[in-house]
Amino acid sequence: MFHQQSTCSRTRSPRPLSWRRIALISSALLISACDERLPEQLHPDGGAAADNSTPEILQVEFDNGRGGELELTILHADAEEDPVRLEISLSLDEGSTWRPARLKGHSSNLVSAGPGGETRVTWRRLQDTGFRHRKQILLRVLPVDDAGGEGEPLLVRTPPVESPRLAALEVNHPIIYYGEFDENTVAHLESYQLAVVHPTTAELTRESISAIQDGADPADPRDDVLVLCYLSVGEDLRTVGVSYEEMRDDPRFRGDGSGPRVDPRGVNMGGRSLAGIDPLGAPSPGGGGFASWYLDDNSVTNDPDQIGDGLPDRNSIFGAAFVNAGDPAWFEALQEMTFDDSGIFGIREILTTDYGRGLGCDGLFLDTIDTAAPNSFTDASSPNQSEFEWTAPGFSAFIERLRNSYPDAVLMQNRGLFFFNPDFPHYAHNTGRDIDLLLFESYRLDSNRSSEFNPYFFTDNKYNYMPKIAAEANRPDGFRVISLGYAEGPVDRIALDTLRDQNSLGRDILLRDIFETQDLAGFRHYITDAGITYLNHFVRRYGELSDTVAPMWSSTYNANRTPFPEPHREPDARIGIRHAEARRGGVLVRWDVALDKYPVEYLLYYQRQPFDFSRPQPLAGATRVLLEPEPGEGYESGAGPGSYPYQAFVGGLQPDTRYHLLIRARDSSPNGNEDLNEVVLSVTTLP
Repeated sequence: MFHQQSTCSRTRSPRPLSWRRIALISSALLISACDERLPEQLHPDGGAAADNSTPEILQVEFDNGRGGELELTILHADAEEDPVRLEISLSLDEGSTWRPARLKGHSSNLVSAGPGGETRVTWRRLQDTGFRHRKQILLRVLPVDDAGGEGEPLLVRTPPVESPRLAALEVNHPIIYYGEFDENTVAHLESYQLAVVHPTTAELTRESISAIQDGADPADPRDDVLVLCYLSVGEDLRTVGVSYEEMRDDPRFRGDGSGPRVDPRGVNMGGRSLAGIDPLGAPSPGGGGFASWYLDDNSVTNDPDQIGDGLPDRNSIFGAAFVNAGDPAWFEALQEMTFDDSGIFGIREILTTDYGRGLGCDGLFLDTIDTAAPNSFTDASSPNQSEFEWTAPGFSAFIERLRNSYPDAVLMQNRGLFFFNPDFPHYAHNTGRDIDLLLFESYRLDSNRSSEFNPYFFTDNKYNYMPKIAAEANRPDGFRVISLGYAEGPVDRIALDTLRDQNSLGRDILLRDIFETQDLAGFRHYITDAGITYLNHFVRRYGELSDTVAPMWSSTYNANRTPFPEPHREPDARIGIRHAEARRGGVLVRWDVALDKYPVEYLLYYQRQPFDFSRPQPLAGATRVLLEPEPGEGYESGAGPGSYPYQAFVGGLQPDTRYHLLIRARDSSPNGNEDLNEVVLSVTTLP
């Protein structure tokens, strides 16, 4: 999502820049990396210039990768044409001390290179600088030849990390905790990369947030923690326990008196288009007297006369009034809200340090997004009716406004899975481009104590929603998925203290939950109790993040779904390339999703002669292209047998020429596992 480049070179003329690097330089800040070199590092002998027979570093170029990795292109030469090793180190204190850099695919900070030319290496920056470090880092590249001769080290300043949002894409160890704080709690949270906390429950302060952010060692940025605070978007938590009479008498809840509001499309219009809808809705036929952001659709729908009671609808379980997040007045109210005034922390108070209690969190955990769920999800017989799908465009606009107002804040959305499902009109208002993290709560283990898990809901999550969410998460502007499970089944099946290894009851159930979420779905998981207060390291202890398995193809379209209450069946995998057609100047290809423990990218191989998979290296002569996918044509109208979540145009092909095309999936794990499918389509380009 973020790209930046910097170069540093000797006096020798560098090689010409490629079009990609020129584009990056023209669109991003070019940082001089050659200033303020440290003589004691450059010339350990007191300042003598390097011998011409020793290897030489000519230039270093940077290009940010996904998730904050930094790609280094190192130009080097050796007058004796000996093989060269490149030793890469970093300093967090302006050269006073140095430590080995952690390099992707390498067990040390030494990289073997030829006698001269270009060597590319990926520095796993976040592992060395932590999840909150924003400053430039000093890198040292030292060339060493096989004869033991050391050349002059080149010191370069890396581009600064533009935003902690980069770090969010690399989170492997999240924790969610809504309990009170003490020293032991802080110490527990400090051991994670991402901590979601509830500021109201614990009455948090800037000091307690800062203590977590700094990690176990405040002087070492590598153990810093991203801290997100809870924020209710679709329900006004201030209204819990407040009567309607009290709300009318309080200017905070009375507002302009034009609420509550209802669906502007009319009654019983669920499932219809949301395009061009009035984000403020229509006045309730039952009357007004409340702030414009409150809703009355439930009572109107349930009323035989379709008039309703003119009172804000409430969450029937927790008691808070439902909210239309698309009302700009609600954004302003939520932004200016303070704990001292209302008992609820607002946006500015959470994200800044100079407003209200100034918590200075790294981002927001956006809850109650499901207020905008499809009307078909609930009805009058449901435990918590909420028929407000018309507010979905407004919810998306709320998150977009939040992103624009706080561009560096990490935004984590809780559920709202319908935004990523093209079978609903909500998909046209997809929030994926503005969030960094998605929480898939209750993917398998939910908080219901009467059963281990609901097999219908779980298989719907796994075989219907999960492939669609994976398709959105792995787009170029995608997000990371965090999942939350609950150790709350029947007492004879699961014991809560199994999470702390104080029991073994249900251990196999909990281990299966890790396997389903992390290994198969590629989420990053945490398990807790229904109150989200039971601190534990169960997933950290038993979740294995190493990956030697290639991505497995799945499908966003499932012809094997079954009616409620029967569990769904797995979709038939749509492997590799599914569609190819000649377009002016090239070929358009379409494909479906592959699943892995790590994010997946897709590679197109093409050549003029047919592939021969009996050869030891059948792709040796093919051209390989890293695809940059966009939504497939027709996918926005629903997942179907002829629609696909991904498509890409590949240009630069010869006209009127037959090409054979193959798409394979590769994960972003350190091993870079790639699948070996042999699905080939052939197409002749246009004359």
